[in-house]
Amino acid sequence: MPLCRSTLALASLACAAAAAQVPSPPADARVLGGEALEAHLAGHVLHWQSPSGHRFRLQVQRNGFAFIDVDEFRDSGSWRAEADRACWKWREMGEGCNEFVVAAGRLWIRLAGGKLVPVKVE
Repeated sequence: MPLCRSTLALASLACAAAAAQVPSPPADARVLGGEALEAHLAGHVLHWQSPSGHRFRLQVQRNGFAFIDVDEFRDSGSWRAEADRACWKWREMGEGCNEFVVAAGRLWIRLAGGKLVPVKVE
């Protein structure tokens, strides 16, 4: 499956939205921000799959650096936690932000089209 690099920035994760069965978060989902967001992301490796089938691996470091693998593509850059989202500045993919939600002890990422997908945290 070809990778749509022009929309690869985390703010534009879904190329052409393919229909996929993705579980929905419970109604008690809450948006993470600031220190809570930093605690959930910093020092962890996150994995998810976009509705179009691309597999993401995001390594978020406590020192403000981040590394991302999307299928066979790799990039690196910086990240910061804001009031209600995580923002990224990638060397090749440019800048973007994503909202993260927690519900029932599970982390979710909101993709560009508004779709929430579950995230596996290491």
